[in-house]
Amino acid sequence: MEMAKTNHSKTVQANFFETFGPEADAGVPKYQQVRFAVIEAIRNGYWEEGARIPTEEELIEVTGFSLGTVQRAVRMLAEDGVLSRRQGSGTFVSRASSRISEPWHFQFLAEDGETLLPVYPKIIARERTGQRGPWSRFLHQGSAGVLRIDRIVNVNDEFTALSRFFVAGEQAEFMEGQPLDQLHGANFRIVLSDAFRLPVTNISHNVSITRASSDQASTLRIGRSDPLLRVEITATAGTDVPFYLQELLCPPADRKLSLSSVGRY
Repeated sequence: MEMAKTNHSKTVQANFFETFGPEADAGVPKYQQVRFAVIEAIRNGYWEEGARIPTEEELIEVTGFSLGTVQRAVRMLAEDGVLSRRQGSGTFVSRASSRISEPWHFQFLAEDGETLLPVYPKIIARERTGQRGPWSRFLHQGSAGVLRIDRIVNVNDEFTALSRFFVAGEQAEFMEGQPLDQLHGANFRIVLSDAFRLPVTNISHNVSITRASSDQASTLRIGRSDPLLRVEITATAGTDVPFYLQELLCPPADRKLSLSSVGRY
């Protein structure tokens, strides 16, 4: 009987990776294959909140990957808040209320060049604006203006960045109606993609150096006209539909900034 239970458990875990893992020839690094499989399994309800996921030894057996590969994937998922580790008990799916949605378009790296620094975002403003800027042409800004959502992003308690997110039309109406307490740590790309059933098909980044305005300087607690790294992220969905524009403003910091096409890929 015990042997039957063991075999059944292995079959279930094997099915998880076969079902949710990317194609082996898709060019995805092995540790990311494990990450993506776990994330997709959770999103699809394969594991519910609080559920215990396979041990590292089981993941090695199921995937055929090395211990280092599996450990790296699990560590990143824990750092992102997707999983929580309990010493002596195992690794579990985190509660949604304590998990920062992932993946983000940008992450900051620790000294090893691999470990992602934890970020703590908080919305400080959500408002309609008729102000025109780089977002206007991309989002076909009309008389209704655009919705702008500002978030301060505490990076590992070392420095603070500012994220400004712009949407128009139906996307603006939808985001305007969402409870703020559910948006602080949310990944807006995923929120919008799920709501409108439109996958993001293209992400573009443009990087430049700008000077802090008085409002930005006050928010980031830096000097007015101090230099800022500005990253402009534009996203299209479906068949080239302008979806949103995001702007990251970051003061000089001794950290590498990792950008990716769709999340951290």
